Amino acid sequence: MKKIVFVLTALLIFTAGAAMAEDHYWSGGDPNNNLISDPDNYWGDKGVPAPGDILYFDNKWSPLMEMDSTVDLEVNQAYLGKATADGVFEMNVSGGSLNVSDKFVMCKDNRSGMEATLNMSGGTISTGGWFTLGGQTKAAVNMTGGLLDVGTKLAMGMYGDASGVLNLDGGTVIAGEIDIRGQSTTEPTVVNISDGTLIIDGDQVSQVNDYVNNGKIVSTKQDLGIAAEYDEENDETIVTASLELTFASNPIPANNSAGIDYDRDMLDWTAGIEADKHDVYLGYNEADVEAADTSSDLYLGRIDPNEIAVDYIMGLTHYWRVDEVSADGTEIWTGDVWSFTPQETFMIDDFEDYTGDEGNRVYQTWHDGVGYSTPVVVPGNGTGSQVGYPESPYVEQSGFAHGQMMPVYYNNDEAPYYSLVTKTFDTVQDFTREEIQAVGFNFKGSEDNDVEPIYLILEDDLGNQAKLSYAGDVDDIAFGPIVNWDSGFKFNADLADASPQGVDLTQVKKIHIQIGEETASAPAGSGMVLIDNVSIQSPRCVWDSTGDGTPDSFLQTADFNHDCVVDEDDMLYMAGQWLESENVITAEQPDQAHKLVHYDFNGITDPNTIFDISGNGYDAYPSSAEETAVVQSSGGYNGSGYADFDGNFHFLIPGEVFSSVTDQVSVSMWLKVPDNGEWRDVMRAYRSDWGDQSVRINLTPDKIVRFFSGSGDGELDGVTEYYPSDADQRWVHYAFVKDAGASKATIYIDGLPAEINYGADTEIIGSEIVNASLGGVREGTWSRMEGDMDEVQIYDYALAPAEILYLADVSSTTIPLPDNSADVDDSGEINLPDYALMAGEWLQTELWPEPLY
Repeated sequence: MKKIVFVLTALLIFTAGAAMAEDHYWSGGDPNNNLISDPDNYWGDKGVPAPGDILYFDNKWSPLMEMDSTVDLEVNQAYLGKATADGVFEMNVSGGSLNVSDKFVMCKDNRSGMEATLNMSGGTISTGGWFTLGGQTKAAVNMTGGLLDVGTKLAMGMYGDASGVLNLDGGTVIAGEIDIRGQSTTEPTVVNISDGTLIIDGDQVSQVNDYVNNGKIVSTKQDLGIAAEYDEENDETIVTASLELTFASNPIPANNSAGIDYDRDMLDWTAGIEADKHDVYLGYNEADVEAADTSSDLYLGRIDPNEIAVDYIMGLTHYWRVDEVSADGTEIWTGDVWSFTPQETFMIDDFEDYTGDEGNRVYQTWHDGVGYSTPVVVPGNGTGSQVGYPESPYVEQSGFAHGQMMPVYYNNDEAPYYSLVTKTFDTVQDFTREEIQAVGFNFKGSEDNDVEPIYLILEDDLGNQAKLSYAGDVDDIAFGPIVNWDSGFKFNADLADASPQGVDLTQVKKIHIQIGEETASAPAGSGMVLIDNVSIQSPRCVWDSTGDGTPDSFLQTADFNHDCVVDEDDMLYMAGQWLESENVITAEQPDQAHKLVHYDFNGITDPNTIFDISGNGYDAYPSSAEETAVVQSSGGYNGSGYADFDGNFHFLIPGEVFSSVTDQVSVSMWLKVPDNGEWRDVMRAYRSDWGDQSVRINLTPDKIVRFFSGSGDGELDGVTEYYPSDADQRWVHYAFVKDAGASKATIYIDGLPAEINYGADTEIIGSEIVNASLGGVREGTWSRMEGDMDEVQIYDYALAPAEILYLADVSSTTIPLPDNSADVDDSGEINLPDYALMAGEWLQTELWPEPLY
């Protein structure tokens, strides 16, 4: 494939010398045209962007920009819709050329109502990097002609609530690779092809076919489907709408889809254009369905319509195949094997529909110990429970992805010394249908709670009850700040434990949640718990059903990613750690020639200047002249000076510190942080603004330290770990090491590796970092740090464990393998015995509870 090469652009940028890239914002100021090449269409006196400049088309009061045959423009980056709410932007290209040496982004930021459309009937748009079609919101490209030449990735519907649609009704799109994601739940992300051509580097036939089967690449040409052909000579895959549709296509449910409504119980497809009848096969093993013939038990018969009723099994992957049959039965077109997975959960109550309106309040559905008085008087149940907050809308609404949750207060300090809340069904429920085998709910307590046991009780229409216990640690009800749902727990109960207690699971009338023992005879404590997603489920992947941090069976020892099957992903995980072992190491000083910056906070007479003692001159300053930094002269980790962050200031570090950073970086520091249940930003390095980070280190309310690193624009690798429980009482050393070449990001605590991400391969583009900060990012935000910091050092390479020890002031130690290593047999080395154990579990699946079917 011939790609447009940006040599001329690069030379122009290079020969510009010290000239800095400028931002050019579209104004549409010329009343006579909307041409991208007209200097009067930009704000100020900057005129038309130069090859090294950035073009922002983000003015919703002049939302049309055009290119014709007179245009020949080169820029560094282009944004069609960036940060304007309710802005609907349109770019029409009938001719000319726009060369973007870096990236072209449509709808970069997550702004409500922002949309962008690119219409091409001719001309050329070329990029050296990504072309993002829907960065955070809705975007579309409509092509009837012209060339869109993407240097690296055509990325569609990438982040936030993004969607991206490419309508190829003519013209050509060339891309190094294509990534069709789609984040929106209401707008599609799809490539529609009729008369246009999509060309992708390399042999991508399998990927394209997967996208076709998943409805991500679609033919809009009558009687023709998508054809993907690999051109070996040019090493490219050519995608067109030219396939004769003799085969069954467009399966419903869509191929590889999950969470399908199990009540649907139908299979549908588009019949081949020569098909008269259809041979249908259905099973639960892909290889069996692929090999099946009309003598197989999986054969459902030869039918006339292009649909068939079947019984779905909750949570189990279904495989099916449709062979098209000619009218005389002499010709059969064997179809692909498709798959789908019905939903594994039947929701009893997700608490999303409750409001503050009378009759729709949560405590009017979940009966508590208080009761209510309007619209009718309903007395309480006599226990110590109270459902809902005192004020409307009575439910917790800060659950992020969990949405609304039910607060349950328990007061077991007064008789009867336990608390109970109850939901009564209008009609009896069958908890055995559709292979249902489990019941449960999510809950989140608080460290302020008194520890009490929590139970789930099922009651049938005759009043028989089954009491199910929480299998995890009883202390979980008193874990972590209530504000952060991420640290919540799952109450999992096997319904097999209910039947022996005499309850009829086919006639369930009530479900109770109980906190405390009904047999208690003395005060037992109080607190508040958030409840969410009360549900019944089929057997599913629950790697740790008891919540004790260990797998449910031996079959899960090599299931490193906890997806309940030992497969290729686990093998690759082990391969990335092959022959790693625990070892005794002695501290060694890091290479000082590669130290980028060093703040020791000593000898500071003016806290508004923090000297860089590395010799590189990257002094740090408070973020504004109105802020006064606090630096103590003694009391640091070694008795000397330290930064005393009080939440009212943070330091800015020059972005040039990171200019040499690419695939490796190391950050070392000492911290002492108060246990105040707050989010705290420790450090950020960012590009265009504080939210576009390349490096981020922060602390969470749940006593977790988090390290993110990558190229920015949402492309970050993360690794997290709990920090020591006494981190508010002593100085703790932290080191954060990224080695993208080795696909590793590591958090060290007090000299030892605490957690490793073995898939961290995103490089940092240090040359794009414009600023960095210590102790926060913006005035007046939640993220400003409260706590103490000392001896901050940054290196442009991945420090070795011996060098981390040196910075942690430890002379020597034994470095164990991390808890998440692939050391299956706990021998201290990842070697052949570990591989043998994995081989013994190969492709074995473990669902919970153990399926009865």
